Amino acid sequence: HLKAKIGEAGFFDAVLVDFELANGRTGIEVIRKMRPRMIHPDNVAILTAKAGSDTELRASEESVELFHKPIDSVALKSFLQKCQRRILAQAAE
Repeated sequence: HLKAKIGEAGFFDAVLVDFELANGRTGIEVIRKMRPRMIHPDNVAILTAKAGSDTELRASEESVELFHKPIDSVALKSFLQKCQRRILAQAAE
């Protein structure tokens, strides 16, 4: 049953994806495809080892939160808590 639900709209609570993926793809592309299936479309973040304005600009243009590797556990927890608050606020509407 879980496999069937993954394709349904509103299944994903949050997405954290690496910026550089296999075959020249980026995490930005993945986020663009997943946003329509998210409970709250702002609950997305990119993880990168690159420090540079291009990566930061691309994340900013897509309204994606950016984390640098190694990710700080406090920052990750804060991001996930923010995601949870957005979901709860949306459910209360």
